[in-house]
Amino acid sequence: MSGSTARQYGKDQEKAPSGAFFSPVPFVCVVASRCTLARTGQGFIYNTGHFGAGKHRGATRHQAGVVPATAVKRLLMKFIVWLVRVLVFVLLLVLALSNTQNATLNFLAGYAWQAPLILIGLAFFVVGLLAGLVSALPGVFRLRLENGRLKRELRTVRETPVPVEEPPLPPLI
Repeated sequence: MSGSTARQYGKDQEKAPSGAFFSPVPFVCVVASRCTLARTGQGFIYNTGHFGAGKHRGATRHQAGVVPATAVKRLLMKFIVWLVRVLVFVLLLVLALSNTQNATLNFLAGYAWQAPLILIGLAFFVVGLLAGLVSALPGVFRLRLENGRLKRELRTVRETPVPVEEPPLPPLI
């Protein structure tokens, strides 16, 4: 590791952890599993979700540009998810627009439905979506009933006073 990287990481640190990269914002070290304030060596406190107490050059650490690694990962994941959504939408749009010819769907008893292939595919998608929602309703209602029961039970436990047990008396000799 170069001397400038070690200086940027902090005086009390021997070397940067593996997987670390340094952002162009000064005093920031983004590591795969943690975020460390490079110059002061104070790190991210996982219990509270904040950095250590105190100010950094007159500003809070968040104002100084220190971003937890989890926030960076979350932002990157949101970008990737939206990129995948846009790609899937464009792919399905191109597929739908290339299949605009009429198709005939034959039912039992001689009934037939002639419509564009896009419309038939959309109708089957909607029917499948409704079937999935209807099949999930019993589980949702069961969970709501259990949640209500547990809330009532918690309320009764919180309202009942806790008996204070006195310690046993020492033996008399």
